[in-house]
Formats: sequence, structure tokens, C-alpha cells
Amino acid sequence: QEYKTAGVVTEYNEETKQTTYTIYTAEELFWLAQQVNNGNTFEGDTIILANDIDLENIPWTPIGSTESISLSNTNNYWFRGVFDGNGKTIKNINAKSNYCTGLFGAVYGYDETNKVGGKAAIKNLKIENATISGHHWAAALLAYGYGVAIENCEVVGATISCTGTDEGGVDREGDNNWGGDKAGALLGQMYFGNGTVSNCKASNCTVSAGRDAGQLIGAADASYVDNTNQVNNISVTFVEVLFNLTSDLEI
Repeated sequence: QEYKTAGVVTEYNEETKQTTYTIYTAEELFWLAQQVNNGNTFEGDTIILANDIDLENIPWTPIGSTESISLSNTNNYWFRGVFDGNGKTIKNINAKSNYCTGLFGAVYGYDETNKVGGKAAIKNLKIENATISGHHWAAALLAYGYGVAIENCEVVGATISCTGTDEGGVDREGDNNWGGDKAGALLGQMYFGNGTVSNCKASNCTVSAGRDAGQLIGAADASYVDNTNQVNNISVTFVEVLFNLTSDLEI
């Protein structure tokens, strides 16, 4: 399905060569995800949310995706812009995928020239009632970030489930012991790149995974997570996955 862009207000700054997009409706949010997953990174651009949006539990395809930590992987579709929630709320998110499951799947914000993070950001956004189910990298706001600045975001009432896959008895890396990993209410993983998480909250959420799970964040390898963040009533559960292996041998 092709999503319409008629309501998206676009302003181009000739001096900075950057564009600001203002989104008003759920259809326009679906359009943003479709654009990123077709290769438009929105690098240097800003997305502003003008209204509260109800996704009505319609199956959601995350904004951006990757199947590998390798940045050269041809299946990488990163969002590289700034998403400003403008104090608005996105509710009733229903996302299910193998990798990078959340409102945002994969966001890249590292500045290779200056060797600093924060070039891409998600800020000033509240998420209510999200159901997130995946195998690797899962969270209500952002599944997998590389050098991203996350500021003033809140998650309320999310269920995050990150389980292993028994396809062929092994997961994508040939290791059948993972059982689903990198899961948190807000963020699945921030991988290097000096990413930051500040003034964020999560409450009344459940997180379940085989490993690398946390109340707010599943894993943050080299990121700065300061003490302005808060959690309340978040349960984290270890899920052990038994793989079903079959054999063609006759006894």
C-alpha cells in the first residue's frame, strides 16, 4: 500500500539545505516508515509531530530496520534524521518482526567526520499502550540505535516480548542459546557511537527476553545514560527457549 503525503507540511531551508516535515495523521506516520524502509534516511532533516496519533493496533512496520550490526550490510534501512514528538503521544502500537521491533526499528546518529553521536535524535515523545514482539532488538520507542540522542521520551503501558526462533533449530548467528535478546521498555540497544539517553521515563511495562533485557534499556555498550531517567513498575522476565530439533535418522 502506498501512503498519501498530502497533509505533510514540508519546509525547505535554502541556507542549511535541510527540510522540516510536519506530520498530522496516522497515515502520514505510516508514510514516514515506508519512506525510510525504501531507503530515504532523512539525514539532516527534522520530523515534527503536530498531533496525538492513535495507530489503533493496526500492524505496524517499524521506522528503519537492520539484520546486522555491520553498517555495510545491504539490508540496512536507517532513519538518520531528528524526530521531535513535540510533546505529543503515539498510542496503540502493534509491532511484530524478527529484528528491530518498535516504533523505530533502526536509527543511526553517529557523525563519522567529528566522531561524535547525536546527529540523529528522538525527543519529546510519549508512547502509550504498545505491544512489541520480536527475536532480536525490541522496545516500544527504539529497537536499535547507533549514536542516537534520546531525550525527554516516555513509555507507558508497553508489553515487550523478545523470544528466540526455532527455525532450523538455530537463530540468525547459528547460536541456539540466545532465546531472544536486547529488549527494554524504551530502548533495545544503543550500540557504540556515543549515544545518549536523558530525561526519559517508563512505567507499567513488562519486558521478557532470553538475555540482555532491562527495565528501561536492554543493552548500552558505550552510551551515556544519566540519572535523569526514571522507571516505575517495570517487570523483567527471563524466558528460556527450548529448540525443537528433528532428525531424519531411522532407528
